Amino acid sequence: MHINPTFYNQYSKPAFTSCMRSYLNEHTNSLTGTQVYTTTSLFRNDLDFEGLANYISKNFANKDKVNIKCLAGSDGSEAYSMAIALTENADEKQKYFPILSLDRDETVINSAKEGRINLCRADEIKAKQEAKSGKEYFINKQDKVHIKNDLLDKDLYNSYEVIPELREKVKFQKGDLLKEIQDLEDDGNSVIMCRNVMPYLHPTQVSKIAYYANENLKPNSLFVIGDFDRNTQIEKYLYYYGFSEVQPNVFKKNPKSYSLYT
Repeated sequence: MHINPTFYNQYSKPAFTSCMRSYLNEHTNSLTGTQVYTTTSLFRNDLDFEGLANYISKNFANKDKVNIKCLAGSDGSEAYSMAIALTENADEKQKYFPILSLDRDETVINSAKEGRINLCRADEIKAKQEAKSGKEYFINKQDKVHIKNDLLDKDLYNSYEVIPELREKVKFQKGDLLKEIQDLEDDGNSVIMCRNVMPYLHPTQVSKIAYYANENLKPNSLFVIGDFDRNTQIEKYLYYYGFSEVQPNVFKKNPKSYSLYT
C-alpha cells in the first residue's frame, strides 16, 4: 500500500484512514486538506508477482506450509494479486493459503470482509492479463461501495465482487504492522510483504522493522518491499542484517545473522 497524504497546516498527516483509490476524477478532486487517501492497485508494477510466485514455489518446495502475510494490506489488492499469481503459477497451491492481509484501518478491513473491492479499468485489465487460465476473479457489479469513517461518508468507485474461490484464499484481519513484525513466529517458511509504507514511518520504526525481521525470520524466509520504500534506509538495514535481494524488492534471509544492538 502507498499512502498519499495531503497537508494539514505545515504538517503531513499520513494515516490509514480510507480505502479510496487516488485516480484523478471528481472524487479525489473533492478531498479536503485534512483528508488522507491511499493508492493501491492489483499487480503493482514494482513487483514481478509471477516471478515471485515461481520463486516461492521453488524456495519452499520442502515445506508443507508457507505463511504469507501482507502488512498494511489496505483493501486486499496486494494479497489478491499474490493469491492469483500463486494459483496461476505455483506448485502445491493449497499450502500457500490463506494469505493473511492486515491493516490498522478497521473501515478497510470491514469492507474487504464483505468480499467486494473497488477497482478501476486498469486493475480489471491487469487481473485478466495475469489470469492465464482465463478465470474471472472479479465480477463487475456496477455498484458503489459506501465508505464511512471519521473523514468520509460517501459512495465511491466501481464495486467488484471477489469470486468465492479467491475470497477463501485471503483472510482479512485488523493489525498493526510494527506489532506484527515484533511478534513474528517463523520456521523458515514465511513471506512477509511490507510494501510502500516505510516513508510514512519514523526512521526509528523503519530500523525496528528490519531489526525484528532479522530477529524473527529464519533462513530462506522472504521479506518483500516496494520501490517507494527505497526512499528510506530499509534496503541498507536488510543488507546489513545479511538479507540478499533475490529478485527486485524481494529479500531472502540468509543463515548469517547480524544485530545493530550487539
